[in-house]
Amino acid sequence: MVDEICYWCGEKAVSMEHVPPKCIFPEDKDVKEIFEGNFRKNLITVPACDLHNLKKSNLDEYLMAILSAKVGNNGLAYVQTKTKLQRSLKRNNNLLDIEKNEVIKIGEKEFPVSWVKLDNEKLKFSLESIARGLYFDENKQNFNGKVLVLSNIFNNKDYPKEMKFNKNSIGLIENERPSWRTVVSGENKKVFTYQFSPIDGFKCQTLILTFFERINIYVILNGMTDVDRERYENHFNFIGKVLWEE
Repeated sequence: MVDEICYWCGEKAVSMEHVPPKCIFPEDKDVKEIFEGNFRKNLITVPACDLHNLKKSNLDEYLMAILSAKVGNNGLAYVQTKTKLQRSLKRNNNLLDIEKNEVIKIGEKEFPVSWVKLDNEKLKFSLESIARGLYFDENKQNFNGKVLVLSNIFNNKDYPKEMKFNKNSIGLIENERPSWRTVVSGENKKVFTYQFSPIDGFKCQTLILTFFERINIYVILNGMTDVDRERYENHFNFIGKVLWEE
């Protein structure tokens, strides 16, 4: 790791970090009887310090558990839930904070479902880590601005104002997305893809992370300086009011 710097903070790197974490990508032994192909092709790695290596902090396993087990994912995620996630839960029965278990019926079939209390702080740190890692891989430099992570997975009916902001922000991004005309990257498309928007006139860029073809994470990379924020304060105050309203 001579002369390598951490993708996040720029300090001396001591290891390589997979972005996203390697454990999210299914192992051949778990899926080969159902799915053909290698789902760990050309995984992205970036240099990391101890603080910003998700594997060393055990955050990678929590992220894998939440993303794999979400209802509505593709079949690959379902198999991962029944294999790798079950092994993880046996090793650590405190991995997920399960509030209740139910069985839902779809057609003639019944499916066991667990309601899990999300640790949003953990999730957002992990997702920000992935975004900063991909930015580093793409641009060969650290992203030094502010980051905002949005997704429907964070919706909570106990916080209706936050849900409204989330919904309006995501709707705005999806309306703009067709005009980006940028590449959707990722060689293991059933597991993970990502797409950067162009940088706009306010030094902001959006990165969309898609897991298991169903879960979209929207990451706003805000590269504005304090001087920029002061200059455009009125503009962003107006946008903020729009996003918080119906």
